[in-house]
Amino acid sequence: KMSWIMFVLTFFIGLILVQKAGWPILIIGIVSLWAAFAYTGGPYPLAYHGLGEATAFVFYGLIPVWGAYYIQAPDFAFRPQVLLTGIIMGLFAAKILLVNNIRDIETDPIAGKITLAVMLGEKKSRLLYALLMILSYGSLFLLARMQDNAVYLMPWILLPFAVYLTMGVRKTEKDKLNPYLFKTAIHCFPFGIILCIAMYFGMQK
Repeated sequence: KMSWIMFVLTFFIGLILVQKAGWPILIIGIVSLWAAFAYTGGPYPLAYHGLGEATAFVFYGLIPVWGAYYIQAPDFAFRPQVLLTGIIMGLFAAKILLVNNIRDIETDPIAGKITLAVMLGEKKSRLLYALLMILSYGSLFLLARMQDNAVYLMPWILLPFAVYLTMGVRKTEKDKLNPYLFKTAIHCFPFGIILCIAMYFGMQK
């Protein structure tokens, strides 16, 4: 019931954005609603076939970042910095889901859910989390070079917390990963805020 309420609310909020930015936002909205349904529903549930992290990467990273940009500057010109920003935020979304799937790596197959963690195995999944964390922060260097402004490295202030999370996910038993799942999700918020601040100051150059 709550899912349908959220669908309806999202639909009407989306109409406001469509009125402002036109049909591309409508297409994004329709595809996103389809993905929300297809994640666990339909004939080929994405989350049950190892595509959960990829779905999160696209629909919580690439698409919302490009959509937000398009609403403010409605043109179809390719902006590599927008793409890179979407990649960075998508990596964060994928990490959150990955921790969740590592935690449930033994129980998911019983329910018929074959996640990426199940496919890779526990050890490789923990290493993948570390790799995604490295890419998240390493991509900031590329963004700073692309924009020729070191201000885009501001989120690096959170590196100690990132190291703490990575070490925790690597060494903690599966049934004790809940705190790291929560903290990985929380980590995304200050990172995004600081990156937005960096972008604001970067545009003042």
